[in-house]
Amino acid sequence: MRDPRRHGVVHALLVSSIFLLASTACVPRLGDDLPRPVGIGRAADGSLRFVVTLCSNERLSSFSVADRRTLKPMWKVSKPTGAMEQGGEITVGDANGFKTLEMPLKSPIPSNVLATARLTDGFELQVSFLQNQVPRELAETGQVLDGMREKVSLEEFQRDVERRYC
Repeated sequence: MRDPRRHGVVHALLVSSIFLLASTACVPRLGDDLPRPVGIGRAADGSLRFVVTLCSNERLSSFSVADRRTLKPMWKVSKPTGAMEQGGEITVGDANGFKTLEMPLKSPIPSNVLATARLTDGFELQVSFLQNQVPRELAETGQVLDGMREKVSLEEFQRDVERRYC
């Protein structure tokens, strides 16, 4: 005969475990008070440009762009080479700095964008935004939008990320 108390304890432990796993899946790394930002800017030709700033012990594995509403992938590169392994500036449609172009850009980037930088340890840095929130005039400057969507210099963005997250 089954012991109803034991069954209740097992059930409670199972539910607690599932809740704990689900709640930690979206939590920043220990020490991070907020998810680490990815800088958003424009390349000289107006294409979307992202700035991924990593800590010295971290390595980039891949970078992708998707439609935020449908999660349909639009462009993906992987296996960074040289300095790109440590992060840097990534322009959508330009695979320079990566060995593999997994998904070429075949259609226009949607208005609602989700960009994901995946690290070699599986950790992901993501940013989602509306494309019309990224001013075209950023292409003419050394500025990017930070995590609060404020215009800052590329150097200021990188220093702030390193100071707060590394």
